[in-house]
Amino acid sequence: MARTLRAMWAYRQAIAFTPYGATPEDCKRQETNLFGIINRIESGGGTPAIDAVVAFTHDETLEELVQAIRRDAEADKPQAALDRLHTYSMKKFAHLLRLHGAPTSQEEPLHSRVGRYIKLLEAERELKPITKQILKNCIGIFQSYNDVRNSHSFAHDNTVIEKEEARFIFETVVSMLRFVRSVEAAKFEAAS
Repeated sequence: MARTLRAMWAYRQAIAFTPYGATPEDCKRQETNLFGIINRIESGGGTPAIDAVVAFTHDETLEELVQAIRRDAEADKPQAALDRLHTYSMKKFAHLLRLHGAPTSQEEPLHSRVGRYIKLLEAERELKPITKQILKNCIGIFQSYNDVRNSHSFAHDNTVIEKEEARFIFETVVSMLRFVRSVEAAKFEAAS
């Protein structure tokens, strides 16, 4: 895609095309915007994936939380979304545990909820060894995510994590949420 955009710009330059009424400043601004897009494509710096961040129950607070995460992600502000994604994950795993008949408490940290959910998942599904390993690693990831939320996000008066790192964390958490969503959807479809 980036190569095509560069070729199109080179072609435009070769034919000395200037849109009717465009000033040299307009053309320079267009070039700057185009190469900004090309740089984002080449660096993989698109907006974070948010497909797994959906309201899973009818709750006005949850729906506003989902919208806030989506707004931040679509505005390419993954640092701002990290705190809210943590809250979303707390709600999501508490909901999943309740669906499985397991109690939760407000004091239980995110990684504990994730760990308990993974145990329930392993008990009811035959998972490949690599899937089990990835899921076990997710417990540690969510434990570290607690620290990121408390010490490196907008949750408190913190020095906020850099954008690229925030995007990586955001997308890793969303990847786990996507897997969980697909597993739960498949279970629901099998039951109906």
